[in-house]
Amino acid sequence: MSLPRIGDVGTEILVDMGATITGATGLNFEVRKPSYPTTGGEENWTPTISGTDSLTYTIGTGDFDEEGTYEIVPSLTLGAWSGSADPVSFKVYGLRED
Repeated sequence: MSLPRIGDVGTEILVDMGATITGATGLNFEVRKPSYPTTGGEENWTPTISGTDSLTYTIGTGDFDEEGTYEIVPSLTLGAWSGSADPVSFKVYGLRED
């Protein structure tokens, strides 16, 4: 498996929520890119439920457009509860030099 790089498309982000989330709604990944908060760098990605306890999102064109550390804050609504989970961080690397 290769490292996530600027311009990648199709990379799957999988976040284990640590509890059963079957039936959850309002699924969201609040994404803070490396430029956050200096020049914006915040956007929302819409994940889907994977299995019974995870959220997944497939990277599309333009999602990995900055090199550095990305932070995802997952949130959802489950029954009467609505809120955010602990943030998850990962690094996106620059373009490969061949």
